[in-house]
Order: sequence, then structure tokens, then C-alpha cells
Amino acid sequence: MTPDSVLIANRFVHDAALVVLWGANGFAAFAVPSGIGAELSQALKVPSHVAVAIATVTSIASVPINISMLTRDSGQPLFDFSVVYLFQTTPGRLLLLQFVSAASLVAVHSLGMRKVATLIAGVMLYERAMQGHAADGELFRSWITQLFEGAHILAAAAWIGALPVFIVLQRAHRRDRGSSGVPLRAMTRFSNWGHYAVGATILFGSATSLLVLGSLPDPSTTYGSALLLKLAVVVTMALIAVANRFSSCRDFDI
Repeated sequence: MTPDSVLIANRFVHDAALVVLWGANGFAAFAVPSGIGAELSQALKVPSHVAVAIATVTSIASVPINISMLTRDSGQPLFDFSVVYLFQTTPGRLLLLQFVSAASLVAVHSLGMRKVATLIAGVMLYERAMQGHAADGELFRSWITQLFEGAHILAAAAWIGALPVFIVLQRAHRRDRGSSGVPLRAMTRFSNWGHYAVGATILFGSATSLLVLGSLPDPSTTYGSALLLKLAVVVTMALIAVANRFSSCRDFDI
């Protein structure tokens, strides 16, 4: 694998772990009725441990991966370049911030502070908005773009990450047979929150694209075609949310 492909793979695995922590743990910690919270906590216990471990390892790995890519053609001593890059450049400081966030995530997760760990995972996802195109340009415009991009990322991650929780709730409802109604209320909340999350994903994603490009995406460019691909994914999300609301949930009398 090339260094570029290693970096892409590392970011993908890192973000996937954070999506689990932000979406699944977040919904279980903040949105479900207390009557089923214990069951969800138990179901998410191992996935949460794995996700925290992956997020931490990939955060640590991102530092040498990024530095090795930058120094391979610079000819500078590795240590000198690393110090300058990490402490005197914006991308380097963001890597350090990611490392500090990961250390905080491990600390609060080991203490059983699930809600705080969820919020830290959200912060780490938001850090993605502080990189790339959203961070370019004039200062105020850059801040607004990062805000919209961050909201776009968090909304999409909340819905995708919470999908496994919905599967657990479906199984719990079948076992419950409607006697308590707690799993049913939790699924209703998921369905409602799913609409908000998908709507926010589309709204803030569109706003970010317009701010970055100043016009509609051009499919003849790499960036424009990537945006259109993302749009197709979001539309698919919206269709799944609608189908979930009016088909799957109908079977449970939501």
C-alpha cells in the first residue's frame, strides 16, 4: 500500500469508530426510555470498547503517517521537521488536538462516563470540519463553512451510527410483545430523530457546498463529482428513512 492509501484507510477506520460512539452510544445514552437503557448498554458494551480502542490507535497512528508523507521529499531531519510541523502549523496542531481528544476519550470511557464519551466522539468528528476545503478562505467565511460542515458530519453520523440500536430495539419489541411498550416508544423516537438527522444532513451539506464552490457542483471536476456522489448517498439515506417510517415502523404500529 502507498502512504496515501494507508492514510485514507486510517481515516476511514478512525471515523467509522467515532460514528459508532457518536450515533449508537449517543442515541442509547440520550434518547431511549430508561426502561430499556440497561439492555442497550449491555448490547453496546463490547462495540463501544472496540470503537474506543480503534479511535485511539488510529489517532496515534495518524501522526507518524502524516509526518512520513510530508518528510519523504523534504530532505529535513525527521525530528526537527516533526517539532515544527506539530507545534507551528495548523494541520500539525489539529493532529495534536486529535491525539488529546483520543486520550480524553479513553479516560472518560474507562470511568464509565458514557454521555461524556459520546460528546468527545462528537468533538472528534467535528474536527474533520476543521480540515480541507471547509478551513480554506477568509476567516469569517471559513468559520461559517466549518460550522455547517461540522453540523453536516454530526447529523449524518448520528443517523448512521444509531441504526444498529434500532435493530436491537426491534428484537426487544418482539420479545416484549407490547406488554411494556418501552421498545416501541424508543423506536418511535428513533424514527422521528431520523427525519431530523437526514434533513439536517441535506440542509447543512448543501449550504457547505454552496459556500465552498459558490455555485452548484460541476460533475466534470473531481471535487464536483465527489459532492454529487455524496448527494446520492444522502438521497439514499432519505429514502431509507422514509421507508423505515412508513413501512418497517408500520409493522410495529408506530
